[in-house]
Amino acid sequence: MTIVPTLVELQTDPSTLDRLPLGALLALRRQLRVLAADPEREVTARLLDEFHGDGGLDAVAVLTPARLAQLWSMPTAKIRELCRTGRIPARAEPRKMNGTRPRRAAQTS
Repeated sequence: MTIVPTLVELQTDPSTLDRLPLGALLALRRQLRVLAADPEREVTARLLDEFHGDGGLDAVAVLTPARLAQLWSMPTAKIRELCRTGRIPARAEPRKMNGTRPRRAAQTS
């Protein structure tokens, strides 16, 4: 198991990063990304709560995973993972097919 230093330890001695093996650095980076996503999720939820009096969630623009990843400076795959695991609120949007309705099979009588 990889031992990852605490944030307090890193703040006290930043040179700790120089001595960490690659596995520990990757684990630390993963933890920091999750830690950063938690406050962002809460901020997003509170901002959405403010819109409830202004016409509900329909008044809020839809953010795609790519756009949210850009805003949060995170990989799109990480945003999709956070959506799948329920760490950030998400819903699937129906796909459009060139602006037309999908074809239905002809009915036979």
